[in-house]
Amino acid sequence: MAERVKVWSGRREWTAEVDRVELWGPDATRLLEGIALGRVPVSVDGAALSPPFGWLPPDRLPFPHLSARENLGYTGASRARVDAVAERLGLTEVLDRRSRSLDRAQRERVALGRAVLASDRLWLLDGVGALAPLLDPPPGVVILARDFAGAATRWEV
Repeated sequence: MAERVKVWSGRREWTAEVDRVELWGPDATRLLEGIALGRVPVSVDGAALSPPFGWLPPDRLPFPHLSARENLGYTGASRARVDAVAERLGLTEVLDRRSRSLDRAQRERVALGRAVLASDRLWLLDGVGALAPLLDPPPGVVILARDFAGAATRWEV
């Protein structure tokens, strides 16, 4: 099988033939952040990618002054895509509420939705944990995540 995803940082290189990779180790968060900021090169199917990527940082905070809908739409996604992701994540009832008024679980789902809507090629998820069952990636999306039980392979970083 051909190389699906490749990441290289300094003298280390990681490759995988799958779409779902769990990053494990003390530098996993730093590696994900480096990729998100464009400091660490990544390629998928031999093509170099550059930001923006779908990025779920460890703090997972949506913009508090925006509604859930505005947070999801911040990515530039169409209203139809925002509504579809909101439905998948169970957010339709709170779309018009300001993020600061949402409970923690709802804020985390808004942040995940923003990451999902930001890219259709690469999602970088730091500590996805309990949110993993909510993921429904379209074909071709590569997921690099810390704390991701649904991963097909694991990189120690």
